[in-house]
Amino acid sequence: RMAHNHIFVGNLPYDITEETLQPLLEKCGKVRNIRLLTDPSTGKLKGFGFCEFADEASALCAIKNLNGKEFGGRQLKVDFADKPKLSSGAPSGRPAEPARGGSDGNFGAPMDGHKQ
Repeated sequence: RMAHNHIFVGNLPYDITEETLQPLLEKCGKVRNIRLLTDPSTGKLKGFGFCEFADEASALCAIKNLNGKEFGGRQLKVDFADKPKLSSGAPSGRPAEPARGGSDGNFGAPMDGHKQ
């Protein structure tokens, strides 16, 4: 289980730096670490990153106050860092249904065998 003092910050301007983002986040509390993700091939920012606060209350404050806030002409998406991983697990449950349909077809074969 991930700590609830880590947040995900998405839809960031592509020209942002940790230094320009930090004052915005520090309005909510002590920032331990900011990590902006870059594309390894181009070195350019991907437009999202993560922030670690000193405590959960600061992270909650950031989510409440910064999610949907305009920053650098873009609407920020802010949530707990472990949320995107959880929600991305949900769609992976869907492909099980077609697979189940396929296995129904397989059940037909042994039955035909029993009849013979």
